[in-house]
Amino acid sequence: MFHFCRIIFQAIVLYCGTVATVWAHAFWVVPVEGHVQPGERVVFDLRIGPRWPGESMQRDTTTLISRFELDDGVQRTPIAGRENLRPVGHYKATVSGANFAVMTSYPHSAELSGEKFEAYLAEEGLDDALEIRRKFGLKTASARERFRRNVKTLVLVGDNSDGFDRLLNLPFELVPLTDPLRYSAGEPFVVRVLRNGRPLADTQVVAGLRDSETTLHTRTDMNGNARLEFPAGGMWMLYAVDIAPSTTPDADWESIWTSLTFEVNP
Repeated sequence: MFHFCRIIFQAIVLYCGTVATVWAHAFWVVPVEGHVQPGERVVFDLRIGPRWPGESMQRDTTTLISRFELDDGVQRTPIAGRENLRPVGHYKATVSGANFAVMTSYPHSAELSGEKFEAYLAEEGLDDALEIRRKFGLKTASARERFRRNVKTLVLVGDNSDGFDRLLNLPFELVPLTDPLRYSAGEPFVVRVLRNGRPLADTQVVAGLRDSETTLHTRTDMNGNARLEFPAGGMWMLYAVDIAPSTTPDADWESIWTSLTFEVNP
């Protein structure tokens, strides 16, 4: 019975869009350990929710996960895992340097009341969309949104961070410009936001520390760069959202989410 109720709850969270404004949208993959040695096994957890700890999800390649691959700088290979079980995947680290796990989701849809959609846009700093709704008198109108996610997590293998700033050519991507292996808490950490390979200016980036309520907010500059000063080392999750009016009649808005997880030293 508990298992059945859990499945129903997850379905509500994923598809209704009314339990919480952004719960079903935010989506990240996190390794149990973000820095390993060659030959060690890396295990990944999939979580949904805008803040730590979120909701741990099972591996579901039928309705949720469309692609889950490892990019170790040499090749891209599928990440193994058992369907409908946790953890979501694992692999054996063999190539030193920056290893990225890349995951994309199938598109999902949600319909929110005007009040909840406005709150969601405000929380995620989507000011252009708020202005469009104001301009056309839609402030109280409900909204149908189609959203998708493409996310990545960085695992450093060995005492080597080569390739930490590697581009993975995702349609929406957070790219670290600061080396996590050599970062010290309190220093500026810079990440670039790319949309279809181009820097995206004036976009909100949110960062959260694992097992903590610490949350940071910033916006990108004209070059698409966001600067964050992490108060502590550990596993950090960063995410950003881009939204635009839909070009098809079955949705009012189309959004795309991206997240990046990585571990920095204290």
